[in-house]
Amino acid sequence: MEYAPTKDQANNKGNVLWYAKGFGWYMGWFHRPHMEHTTHWTYAPDDLNIPIDSDEATNLAFKAWLKQFPMDCFGAESMALMKMGFLGGWRRGKP
Repeated sequence: MEYAPTKDQANNKGNVLWYAKGFGWYMGWFHRPHMEHTTHWTYAPDDLNIPIDSDEATNLAFKAWLKQFPMDCFGAESMALMKMGFLGGWRRGKP
């Protein structure tokens, strides 16, 4: 790696994204030793400190959102992917 990141380049929690050959991207402190074969780094987004809602609230919201689709039109794999996407939006305030 040609240049290591500095504190000014880290996010509000002091993290950057590292890339290790054979592993992929991982988040870590800008100043800590990183995994073997790490070749690159990039900026990490700031942590927004959004509180996570209860499972019950998100499950109810997901079921209500699903009512717009015909019943039994999705398989288990599709439902799992849809729920991950829904929860990602939910946590950002856009269910």
